[in-house]
Parts: sequence; structure tokens; C-alpha cells
Amino acid sequence: MPNPFGKLLERAPPSSTFGLKTLIDPGDSVALVDIVFIHGLTGRWDETWTCTEGGTSVFWPKDLLPGDIGNARIFSFGYDADAVNLRHRVSNETVSHHADSLLLKLERERRTNARKTRRIVFVAHSLGGLVVEKALCLSQHKAEAHLRQIAESTMGMVFFGTPHLGADLAVWAKVGADLANLLRKNNSSIVGVLEPSSEMLADIRDGLGELFRRRYESRDSLFIACFWEALPVTGVGEVE
Repeated sequence: MPNPFGKLLERAPPSSTFGLKTLIDPGDSVALVDIVFIHGLTGRWDETWTCTEGGTSVFWPKDLLPGDIGNARIFSFGYDADAVNLRHRVSNETVSHHADSLLLKLERERRTNARKTRRIVFVAHSLGGLVVEKALCLSQHKAEAHLRQIAESTMGMVFFGTPHLGADLAVWAKVGADLANLLRKNNSSIVGVLEPSSEMLADIRDGLGELFRRRYESRDSLFIACFWEALPVTGVGEVE
């Protein structure tokens, strides 16, 4: 039986797992869209999107996606998404900090004329969806035009199990966080944002509402697809 506390006992992730990783770049003469993958709670920029079976690993954004979408530049964004860990002190960075980091790093990759208006599609899992949404909320209110361009260029978002309205799973995370708090090794800001009544979730909803109204008024379509678990998670139940 898998150890339910396995994730809590992992060593601190190396700093090399953070930041915006370029997976595929077909060149500016070919690329028509930037696709950005963002992992979720306790995830990693590569592990979240990797399937390993029979000793063979497939990192599908890099190994499979280019075969279907050959004109895409593909990135994966890594950040410290550990809410609790019993072995090492986790980061105290907030969802807003991660969102701002994503915004700045992505903008830095799009500064040439051939790139700055290129369309963007975000693919996010779990907490990563909230990071993306917050990044777009920040983008649309930036004074600098090049930072606003991120929200303006976004054409689609794909969410896998993102708790847009919060999640009861936060209760389970809080149990681990309370335990780890004895050793001062938890990030209460990450756990707190998952609470259905959190102020951060309310701010994100308001910001997205404004973004959607702007896009509707300008008749610039924004495509959104949401996927979620249909079966209960062992030991937890259904995650909505």
C-alpha cells in the first residue's frame, strides 16, 4: 500500500525545477502559438505531465504534442507548489507571487516583434489553474503595455481539476499543514487559497469577470475547457 505521507516526506525540490522551461521551439518563422503548461499542488514541471509504464517514460507535452501541433512553441512552468512537507521548510511564496513570476518570465520570452502578439494557450492542473488565472488578472491591470499583452494575447485555457470555487481537499491539506506546523514547515497561504471562502478566490473571480467582459465587448473569443475527476480519490472521496 502506498505511503499516504510520501509527498510530505520528500526532500526539497532543487531550484532548477523552477522557472519557465522551453520544451519545443520550432522557430519564429513556424510558431503561431505559445502553449504553456503549469503543474498543480505538489507537482513538478516535468513529472506532472509524464507517464511511466513498463520502464518507459513519456513526457507528453514534448514527446507527443508536437506531432499534433507542429506550429507551437511549448513551455512548462515550474514553481514551489508544496503546501506542506515534513522533511524541509517549504516556501512561503503566495499564489500571487507565482502568478507574477509566470507573467514576467513569459513576457521575457515574447519581446521580439514576431513573438509579442503571438497567441497563447495555457494548460493547467489543479492549483496551477489558479496561478494562470491570477497571472491574467495581474496582466490586464499592468501599466506596461508589454505586460498587458499577455492577457490580450491569451486565446485559450485548459484546466484539469482546478478548484475554481475552492475545494474540500483544503481540509485534508490543512491536517497535514497543522501537523507540519509543529516543525514550521508548511505554507498556510497555499492551503488557505483553496478554501471556498478565501479572499484570493474572490479576487480571481472578479478579475476574470472583468477580463471576460472586455473580451466579449471586443469580440475577441476566449476558449476555455475544464476537465475534472469523475471517480473518487482513494481515502479522500470526490474532488469537485
